[in-house]
Amino acid sequence: MAETRLTRRQLDSFAHARMVQWEKRYNRIKTDDRRDIDDHSAAMAVRYARASAYIARRQAGGTHASGVKAQNAAAARVRRALGFTYKDAPIDF
Repeated sequence: MAETRLTRRQLDSFAHARMVQWEKRYNRIKTDDRRDIDDHSAAMAVRYARASAYIARRQAGGTHASGVKAQNAAAARVRRALGFTYKDAPIDF
């Protein structure tokens, strides 16, 4: 996945549009850019799920280690939901 400013801008524009506009916006995206946007949006979904789980665990009084465990579990759930063939991509930091 080669993230470019164009890819990010297209994804942001698409994601922030009203859902009734998605078909029209999709049709305006170049075919070659669609795969990059799809890959980027999936990666961002996993990153945001990781960050959310880590922050929520720490806000609840958890340790860094429990936050890391929570973010790995969240990432596995999102990856499974997105259809990744390998659900685990744990991070230990």
